[in-house]
Amino acid sequence: MTETLDVFAAEVRRPDAELDLGRAALLIAAGEYSELSIETAHALLEEIAAGIAAHVTPGMSPRERAFAIRRRLFVDLDFRGNEEEYYDPRNSYLNDVLIRRTGIPISLAAVFLEVARRVGLEAQGVNYPVHFLVKYHDEGQEWIVDPFYRGGEVPGEHIRAGLEAKGWPPQQIDYMLSGVTRRQMLTRMLLNLKQIYVRADDHARALRTQEYLLAINPWSFEDIRDRGVLRARTGDAPGALADLETYLEHAGPAEDIAAVREMIERLRGRG
Repeated sequence: MTETLDVFAAEVRRPDAELDLGRAALLIAAGEYSELSIETAHALLEEIAAGIAAHVTPGMSPRERAFAIRRRLFVDLDFRGNEEEYYDPRNSYLNDVLIRRTGIPISLAAVFLEVARRVGLEAQGVNYPVHFLVKYHDEGQEWIVDPFYRGGEVPGEHIRAGLEAKGWPPQQIDYMLSGVTRRQMLTRMLLNLKQIYVRADDHARALRTQEYLLAINPWSFEDIRDRGVLRARTGDAPGALADLETYLEHAGPAEDIAAVREMIERLRGRG
């Protein structure tokens, strides 16, 4: 995994506009699937985009381009949300999503965005609290696409009006519908996977996922702490001690200081 992780770290260090979201997501999958050919999986993504590009002409508006993407992905190719097995980890690995054509909101959004980039539609992921969405603009109007539910599309003003009716303040609504970076998308994808593995007590896979998170944010001391906890659960006491002690040095007045100190003492007692 070390080589794949190093390649991933190099990819996410690039400026966000140059970061290849699809390739980075496939590098995450390569940590789980050691025999995965990233080039083959990437070629499948290119093939899907090429099938849509054949129906896109230079004079098309953003909304017409979005319609072509939505029709091809969610009607012709039958990409859809996996409501029956939402927490199946395969829903978060892009290679599986491309083959099985099913996933969770953020992985399906990644497919939409990567295709959009290839056919000239400027779109962004939206870290909406309910679930991940996609948005683009056409003639000054914001349009929201829901990849999980067959690419349903509504004007952004409809969602904003609904939130206002529920009492949300305008600034909070703006935040909820703001676009996110590719790096933020990768972080959320990894956090989803980590949560799945932690719930399943699959500490080895959770630790691997944590390493990818640290490749994105190497000086996130909370992530260093979490890696320490997972290292302890997988039996790596020296590694756990190093991480937890690093966290203590930089955490300041965090609420979990006492719990971390107690864990450190237990790990030292093992030695």
